[in-house]
Amino acid sequence: MLAFKFPSEKTESDENKWTEKILLLIFAVCLIHSFWGISGGWNNPLIDVHAFRQTQTAISVFYLLKGSPWLAYETPVLGVPWSIPMEFPLYQGIVAILVKLLQTPIDQTGRFVSAFFFYLSLIPIYVILSYLQVARAFRWLFLSLFLASPLYLFWSRTFMIESTALFFSLAYLACIAVYFRYKSPIIALLACLCGIAASLTKVTTMAGFLILASVWIGANWFKKESSRNLARDLLIPVVVFIIIPFLIAKIWVNFTDGQKLLNPMAADFITSKALRDWNFGTIAQKLSRSQWRNYLTRTLNDVFGGLIISVMALVILPIFTSKKLLSYGLSLLFILTVAIFTNLHFVHNYYPYANAIFLLGASGFTIMGLIEKQRKIWQSVGWFFLALILLSQLQFYRAFWHPKTKFYSINYLEIASQVQSITSSDGVLLIYGHQWNSMIPYYSQRRALMIYSEASEEELKNAFSELSRANHQVEAIVFCNETRENREDKKYLNSLYNPNDKPVFSNKRCDIYTTRHGK
Repeated sequence: MLAFKFPSEKTESDENKWTEKILLLIFAVCLIHSFWGISGGWNNPLIDVHAFRQTQTAISVFYLLKGSPWLAYETPVLGVPWSIPMEFPLYQGIVAILVKLLQTPIDQTGRFVSAFFFYLSLIPIYVILSYLQVARAFRWLFLSLFLASPLYLFWSRTFMIESTALFFSLAYLACIAVYFRYKSPIIALLACLCGIAASLTKVTTMAGFLILASVWIGANWFKKESSRNLARDLLIPVVVFIIIPFLIAKIWVNFTDGQKLLNPMAADFITSKALRDWNFGTIAQKLSRSQWRNYLTRTLNDVFGGLIISVMALVILPIFTSKKLLSYGLSLLFILTVAIFTNLHFVHNYYPYANAIFLLGASGFTIMGLIEKQRKIWQSVGWFFLALILLSQLQFYRAFWHPKTKFYSINYLEIASQVQSITSSDGVLLIYGHQWNSMIPYYSQRRALMIYSEASEEELKNAFSELSRANHQVEAIVFCNETRENREDKKYLNSLYNPNDKPVFSNKRCDIYTTRHGK
């Protein structure tokens, strides 16, 4: 049996006990604050920020519970076939299982699973720090920065896959660290499984950790040790930790593309080929100073609660510490991952959940390096900046993010409620003017064909044909936003579904028309 212990524990007796007590107290305060932060808006619907992504994940859980296939799971918003899988449904499957076992609401169960993996991430972070020879006292410093970060507090309470992907990525890296100490095949297998889980859950999150794993493998190989073994120390780690997770992720992407190609609305819209520029961005984006400036300003505020303090912690202060290589290296890794998936990061303010952990690590090493210095003045600077960052994080969350947990618009919820009342459970919705946002289909519990603005006439005709061939009845047509004004352009719907001349319900966002198939 593997006898596991943290490598730096033998030196803990030399640590300043007061330092550890103070940092442990800070950790406890941040932990308690995080409970308050994550509980905000717990019982609200999933429409506070990025409702598009939250309800897209939730609707897949709803149909898994209705008997949807697990691999070719349904996200029924683009017509027939209903399966347009994106990420592997690990998070969705866990939520569905818990809902079925505990009979709890989908929304709150999803929030719980997200928060659970956020807190579970503290364990692999602690393990990784121990294998980086960070003294036990200072591990609480890193964990406190993670718990207090506004970015992680807000998005860890949402119905999203981010914390699940981050946990398995961190667990993957922690297992690699343990493997290189004990060379255990069981740990190697566990690292591989965590890497596969992370890659399948969200490959864009795993990317930075694959880079770190490669660096760790290389650093281990080039250590001056006479006992190094080519197979055990290089070939096996490269194959098991890098190649296998990458290949499994590639197989999954090929499978999802095959499913999407069966759907006329998805084939040229959300396959990996169609999303290439959307995922990676353009050269112009990657070289745009204004877009980088806007992105970094937004992200550094979300991570640290302030721009100036971020620059001090990440750029200026590391110069004066012995940890500058680690600090600058982690900051560079953050920039590199954004440079790879540029558009995704520029467009989505939740995407730094995947790599902001590197910035928090960089700032942690900077503060630790200052506090470890012999001169009291530098120790004071370290403690001062730790307090300043933590207070900035807590204040920014309270001032900027926490209010967003309380307020949301009910317009689309009204539409969903009305649609549910005038259609049968087997009825299909035709929705214009809301892209392929799952909010109305999810909260009405109805499948939908959503007409996004880029759809061609041929794609629409094929989608209508597929619906008819599958004997699905369109029972209501919803026109939202700008499409309410140009409904005359949709006269061809008269011959297909004979909608009523006047809407049966209207609000500030949408009009609902019933069809001849309505209940």
